[in-house]
Amino acid sequence: MADYKDANYIQAHPNNWQQGRAGKPILYIVIHSDVGSAQSAINAFLSPTRIASSTYIVSSEGKVTQMVPENSTPYTNGNFDINQKSITIEHGDFAQPDSIRPDALYEASARLIADICQRHGIPINNGRIFGHRDVRIIFGSGTVTACPAALDVNRLIARAAEIAAPSLPPQLEWVLNLQDIGEHTQVLEKDVPL
Repeated sequence: MADYKDANYIQAHPNNWQQGRAGKPILYIVIHSDVGSAQSAINAFLSPTRIASSTYIVSSEGKVTQMVPENSTPYTNGNFDINQKSITIEHGDFAQPDSIRPDALYEASARLIADICQRHGIPINNGRIFGHRDVRIIFGSGTVTACPAALDVNRLIARAAEIAAPSLPPQLEWVLNLQDIGEHTQVLEKDVPL
């Protein structure tokens, strides 16, 4: 059964992932771009000789497939410690370096990211959601890669944040902002003659 309500569940071959996370918390979402279609990624992760997987795959049409349970470790990032601390999302978008990705792919992935973040308490920002190529840069070890190619991770993060926290009506947002200012409004009232 899928952890995400809008996902189809097809379990990757057991050689391609590890049950559990050795007690490590889920802290990150790592974004990947497949060199083929979503179906080619599914086929690869079903193969007993692949020794690779991803928690989720999002197709260019916006269909989501889960291949590894969220409470288990996918073999994805080229860094086993980060594998144990992350949920990974593969995008079946043919990894064309300069190609525009379909809106359906972005929308489905952003909805998935927002849902994962809400369920696991992961902040929706680029310190917790990043591309595969950034694993080596941030953590000092991992695969040298261009993945996720031209897939716009910042667009995914921005849309996921919108989905997770819909904008407030203007008047309510103004009132909440004043409450956040708190004591500064009192100082302003004292300093400004009316």
